[in-house]
Amino acid sequence: MAEQLAEQIAADDHHILSEFEDPERKALIARFVESDPTRLSEVPLRNYLALWFSDIQVLRGLVSPHNTNEAFERLGVFKATVKSMNIYDVAGTWAGKTQANKTGDKSHISSVYSSSSAATPASPPLATVRSNVLSTHGTTGSSTPRVPIFRPRGSVSPAGTLPQREADPRFKSLERDNKQCVLTKRGQPTIQTAHIVPNKLNQTTNRHLTKQDCWAWLDAFWGKDRVDQWKAQLLTGDVIGTERVSNLITLEMQTHEYWDRASIAFRPVWVNATNTEMHIAFHWLPFVKDGPLAIHIKQTELVPTQEHIFSDPYYKPRMGPGMNNMLFHTETLKPIVSGYVFKMSTTNAKERPLPSMELLQLKWNLSRIAAMQGAAEDEDSDYESDGGSVAVPAGPRTPVRGRRMSDENRPPFRSSIQSLSPSKLQNLSLEDDNTSSYLVE
Repeated sequence: MAEQLAEQIAADDHHILSEFEDPERKALIARFVESDPTRLSEVPLRNYLALWFSDIQVLRGLVSPHNTNEAFERLGVFKATVKSMNIYDVAGTWAGKTQANKTGDKSHISSVYSSSSAATPASPPLATVRSNVLSTHGTTGSSTPRVPIFRPRGSVSPAGTLPQREADPRFKSLERDNKQCVLTKRGQPTIQTAHIVPNKLNQTTNRHLTKQDCWAWLDAFWGKDRVDQWKAQLLTGDVIGTERVSNLITLEMQTHEYWDRASIAFRPVWVNATNTEMHIAFHWLPFVKDGPLAIHIKQTELVPTQEHIFSDPYYKPRMGPGMNNMLFHTETLKPIVSGYVFKMSTTNAKERPLPSMELLQLKWNLSRIAAMQGAAEDEDSDYESDGGSVAVPAGPRTPVRGRRMSDENRPPFRSSIQSLSPSKLQNLSLEDDNTSSYLVE
């Protein structure tokens, strides 16, 4: 059955660097650089990638005749963005290993952002270019998010309400995905609920993201309409809320690790009109620091704007990025290669919606940037396990002993009862096995 399904869905006709081969995109970027070659012939690596992966409608708008003040302003903001290096690493934080800073207490926003009256006109703060309202950088307080850990006691829910676990978004996504990894089809006990927009951003305030120029950076490359869509799907009031079914997807542990490390990426391909079936393409991402590129892989490295610096075949891994990193489909026993397209479906688009196409598209772009942008100037490029996750109190662990487990990596099906002492266990009502854990019967 799995082989038949794989044959029915054609391989993805895109790869992770397809934009570099698009003739229209090449021409648009060339015209953009020609508008100010002194400033734009070289740009920082991070923004170089964002430029090439940007929404093509944004590029079309930049090179079209500018006969309004708004158009001139947007062009000026874009030029400032593509030359600047904000200390807030959007791609690394939203799709990679960078730790989320929710407190807003970093005052060193980098030299190009140090003052709105700085001597370098090419790199003013993005928010200052847009509006003086956002020119003051302050602090915002937010508490460390904790994902609810349910301790079922076999009790009956109040009349007219669902049992607590069945109302939990993680449980709903697990049910939607048939309690198995959507990519490899591996089942419990080694599956996890993964977040598209990571859980480390949960409860981050909109005000903080605005002051860090996060939204301004995304707006510059992907446009206001898309940013408004992302905000609508992520913000509850003034804070990011990652615990929603449309932001969750079930993956086996190794696949989840790869996704969190920006070693793989998922490209949303298609969704039907009723939002009950979708196709997603899997792609490996390269280990850039081990590649043949003859530059220092740093986010601030200036690179030629119009050159395809990742043209070497090394940067389009098919079977895996190297070092024996591979994934296998557990039903076909075949390696999962770049371009493999898998299907997801739901029987109830309202109660158990599919993953958001818009958020998957955001993560697809940011995962590629996070993988290839290199390290920040003040950090080593080696990955520290769980470096961008929230530590949780001692409790059930993964099979890898001694590692810190984050809320992001906590299996959704594991009952926290295992961490209770024998005396506390005696006080629990465990007669009803149907509500004792998330384990498959």
